[in-house]
Amino acid sequence: MDAQFWLITIPTLLIFFSLAAALLVPIWRFLDREQEVSKQWTPEAVARRIEEQDDPPDETLAAEDEPTRSEL
Repeated sequence: MDAQFWLITIPTLLIFFSLAAALLVPIWRFLDREQEVSKQWTPEAVARRIEEQDDPPDETLAAEDEPTRSEL
């Protein structure tokens, strides 16, 4: 084949793949992040969060955080 053909073809392919990567890598990273976030919304994870919200706070822990009169 002619050398001029390769002088045009190789840079064109390199530019094409560079442009494709520049456009597709951010989309790929976004989809990966969204997949990680979606794991927080599985039925098990939602049920666990609901149970955590329904549990009343432990009164003994709250009392330990308050200073006593002798500490003031």
